[in-house]
Amino acid sequence: MKIDFRGKTVLVTGATRGIGMQVAEDIEKLGGRLLLTGTNKRQIDRLNKEIVEKKKKRYFAVDFTDTDSLIQLIRKLAPYKRIDV
Repeated sequence: MKIDFRGKTVLVTGATRGIGMQVAEDIEKLGGRLLLTGTNKRQIDRLNKEIVEKKKKRYFAVDFTDTDSLIQLIRKLAPYKRIDV
């Protein structure tokens, strides 16, 4: 079975560590455009600065236990035409 994420936009939560990070790395290798979340704003800012030249990856800080934080994430994701996975 061949898995191909080229042309697909993938949202991965918890992508700054552990299983989420590994999932993001694997999907990136398979060609997916990544929208990634984490909880540490400083880390997210640093990661986005490191990947500024890459168009296929973007990090967002979000606390899923905080309604306002979740609403902000939804607003930031709104410009993306679609999220496939």
